[in-house]
Amino acid sequence: VKNLKEKVSSLKDRNVKCKLRMAVNKAGPVITDEGHMIYDIDFDGILECDDVEKINNVLQMIPGVVETGLFVNMAEMAYYGQIDGSVIKQTKDEIVTIKPSGDNDTDEQKEDK
Repeated sequence: VKNLKEKVSSLKDRNVKCKLRMAVNKAGPVITDEGHMIYDIDFDGILECDDVEKINNVLQMIPGVVETGLFVNMAEMAYYGQIDGSVIKQTKDEIVTIKPSGDNDTDEQKEDK
């Protein structure tokens, strides 16, 4: 965590926590098929898109880290389903909320980034 906070300036004042993922139906940590343990990092809030690549690079440089789970430069669009039935569609350039309507049409609301 200290290394992340030193190398990614936007994390400097955040309460970043790293925790070993513990199993639910057995004693001990979660172990992957290849025998690796999984650590979860809480970044204390939403990350800026520009920071994700920096964070991925810092994590990949740690000896023993196999993968980060951060999908950097792998997708052009992401969809986030919401409890109210709406969907947030996010691209690099815009965020659009798609709200369901009474019929088969949808109602889109754009937000500037």
